[in-house]
Amino acid sequence: MKDRLDIREITYIALGTALICVCAWLSIPLSVPVTMQSFAVCLLAALLGLRGGLWCVLLYILLGTVGLPVFSLFRGGMGVLLGAGGGYILGFLLTAAVVGYAAEKHGRTMPALILSMALGIVLCYMSGTAWYALVYTQGESSLGAILALCVLPYVFPDGVKVFLAAMLAVRLYPILNFRREDKMLKKSDMLLQITAQKDPGPYVSFTNVVTWLENGKAARQPQESVHEFTVDSGFEAAGKKYETIHQLSSEKGEKDEFYRDIYGRQVFEVKERFPCFDSYDYLNEDRYYRWFYIQEDGKLCCVYHADSRKEIKVTEDMEKVNDRSFKAMKEADYCICIEE
Repeated sequence: MKDRLDIREITYIALGTALICVCAWLSIPLSVPVTMQSFAVCLLAALLGLRGGLWCVLLYILLGTVGLPVFSLFRGGMGVLLGAGGGYILGFLLTAAVVGYAAEKHGRTMPALILSMALGIVLCYMSGTAWYALVYTQGESSLGAILALCVLPYVFPDGVKVFLAAMLAVRLYPILNFRREDKMLKKSDMLLQITAQKDPGPYVSFTNVVTWLENGKAARQPQESVHEFTVDSGFEAAGKKYETIHQLSSEKGEKDEFYRDIYGRQVFEVKERFPCFDSYDYLNEDRYYRWFYIQEDGKLCCVYHADSRKEIKVTEDMEKVNDRSFKAMKEADYCICIEE
């Protein structure tokens, strides 16, 4: 898992925190009023995973602790946390942790999400009930009376909320992770895209070793083929012919990290400057090692060229990506990375 939050994660966490606040204000007028906080927590943890879900709940609790009226009935302040329902608010952290971890570990399917959300709600019940019994009533009420007051009225409504949250998570997750407006890409067009979740894609990289998947199961290892060309004779890569290496990066996208080749295909370039060991290298330091990555027909193709050489190396259906390229591709949101 990455150590730093990127802009997209920060945006989702901010929106998620706002969603919890809004859901806390929504009250369903049953015999026992029911709020939608647990629905929001389950949904966000399923969508954003362990870290994102916990951040949403932590920020929500922090906002309420400093006095903002983000808790139910438009309340705020430490008094709410120390009151009868404080254990349930803190219990949302357990719910987010369980649901987020399960979503990353077992995938976002309806059965897995419903089970993890149900377990998360039970842990929230346990936290709230224990807090109410030990802190608020100081052990003066019986367990049956506490359960009748703090748990039983909410079981059915929370069951409905769990089902709705799981259903929405299954439908929203592909949209949030693949339909990226900044790159104008569709899921069907993507071979590689960054995510920290274990969701099946056509091409998954385990610390730069590639395994191809079909229906979420390993189908085969990539069949790597390598061809060498000379600069003067031109070369072929990903089913297209090029006369010069510059035709791979004829156009640079204005809003992303990608180039376009002469055929309009998206190309990702990684380059590294030659090391400067002496005065000759210093005078010619505009020379680079260059790697160009092309996605085409469910395959990844790499074109390698060093400015000082007349050879071009083309590797089709790649089995491995070198570490420098892999890191650069991750930073540019160009690959699925499952980090264990």
